[in-house]
Amino acid sequence: MDQRQNRALIGEGNASEIDLIESHNEEHIRNSKKKNTPTPALDYRHCDVSVGGNVGAKLQAEQAEANKLIAQAQAEVRRAAAVARGQEMEARIAEMRAQVVEAESQVPGAMADAFRNSNLNSARCRIG
Repeated sequence: MDQRQNRALIGEGNASEIDLIESHNEEHIRNSKKKNTPTPALDYRHCDVSVGGNVGAKLQAEQAEANKLIAQAQAEVRRAAAVARGQEMEARIAEMRAQVVEAESQVPGAMADAFRNSNLNSARCRIG
């Protein structure tokens, strides 16, 4: 099997790893010939070479996407809570307005009672 066939089997993404191993093999063989010592060369066909994309980067990207989705869900919960709180405050304002209207409606009757009973002297009605 020649080098092109090996690259086709392993994938072009890892061809640089193969080239590195081959250059190491060639240098190793040259050195052992100079020293006249038999040493085994590294055979790239038996190496554990990662095939495929960068798994770590893919996992990081997936984790980032999951974190983004969690943050979006949490933001939506906060938004919904704020809308609900706003609606509660609007209802509370309506209740308070109703109480003001009720109190204002009692003023004329209270003044009439005060005139009738002569309770409008300055000593008893302190304003301010």
